[in-house]
Amino acid sequence: MTRKGRELEELVAILEKGLSGTDVKITSPDFIEDIVIEDKREVDVSLRFNMGSHDFLLVFECRDRKNTEDVTWIEQLATKRDDICVNKLIAVSSNGFSNNARKKAHAKNIELRTLKEIDPKEIFGWFQVTEIDVINLRWSLIRAFIVKHESLDTTQIDELKKFIKSLSGDFLYNNKFILDPKAEDVLSISDCVSYNSDNINRDFNPTEEKKIIQFKLRPQSEEDCFYISTTDTLIRIECIELELEIWQEFYVSKIVSPSSYDNEKKQLAQIVKFEDIEIGGVKKSLKTHLMIKDDKETLEFFLKDKG
Repeated sequence: MTRKGRELEELVAILEKGLSGTDVKITSPDFIEDIVIEDKREVDVSLRFNMGSHDFLLVFECRDRKNTEDVTWIEQLATKRDDICVNKLIAVSSNGFSNNARKKAHAKNIELRTLKEIDPKEIFGWFQVTEIDVINLRWSLIRAFIVKHESLDTTQIDELKKFIKSLSGDFLYNNKFILDPKAEDVLSISDCVSYNSDNINRDFNPTEEKKIIQFKLRPQSEEDCFYISTTDTLIRIECIELELEIWQEFYVSKIVSPSSYDNEKKQLAQIVKFEDIEIGGVKKSLKTHLMIKDDKETLEFFLKDKG
């Protein structure tokens, strides 16, 4: 089960990534060396980036509590910042800060962020609905055919055949054996179907209960090739042909509460939280965020497993 406060930390990580840009590495949680005790300390969210020839490290510490945060927490954070040698520490509270805490934060050069509920009328300019429809693609694998690349020699073909024979049941769905040069990790067939859900859904008629389709899994770049990662080697393949039975499930989720993410000077983002929904026996949390950066607004949706 997810520990208390983790939801706020994950939200801050998502918001700050959107506000910071693509050349920033966000880690949550992260562990940073404490020069006093010579051991690693956990921080809620870290943000790393380069500016010129310099590396910068920012840390966000979050508290999701009923009470307003006071001076004590700010003093603790100032000490922690110095001990872990970060460029800046930002404190985030779901219930704001006392006046004395704000004064102390200013004196200690600690930035403050606040997540607070707002009047639903404030979001009507960009989100004029009270509920949202969620369409979930479901699928069942009927057949998978791995198409070998024409460059394979006899030894590689034999190795590929041996590997294919080992595939069965849930192994075929979820085992990560597909290497796409543009992907960060080795992929499973389930991963590839998820990444291609828009293409698979494109010709699906909502009035149909179920439909059988043929679909080819290919690398993200046409210039690349797929590889099969076996225990011993990498084997180049042309594509993977799938026959799938697909259907759609529909859910309705109503707005629970809108909130804003602010620093001391301005509003940085607005967040709309919806009722949790259960998909395939797994509870999901659904939020949409309007990011405000350099007078530009970016709208993003996030659907994730709820711990």
